[in-house]
Amino acid sequence: MAMDTDNSRVEAGWCLQSRIVEFAKELPKHKIVFGTYSPPNEPGMWMRYLEVLYSPPPQGLNLSEVDLEDYLGNNTARLLGLEPTPPLATVEEAKARLAGGSPASAG
Repeated sequence: MAMDTDNSRVEAGWCLQSRIVEFAKELPKHKIVFGTYSPPNEPGMWMRYLEVLYSPPPQGLNLSEVDLEDYLGNNTARLLGLEPTPPLATVEEAKARLAGGSPASAG
């Protein structure tokens, strides 16, 4: 269905990690989104399943950081008409973004 319709996406929550790899191999990158609505499980657990795609095969796909960011939130941002965020290059950039400032103000 996701391949045949423009408005369908695959949400990665509750998928086995091996199935996520299968989906990532077959689907266009914009078709996979991160999501979890599972109170019994910590959301970071589902994020780690996607992060494995960043590692080498057979568990991963040597995914780029940009593609991983797309799966973790930028694909959803685009669906909502929001500006996607580029991956952060340094810890300082991450701290600045979390603090709501620019990289120069981190520290």
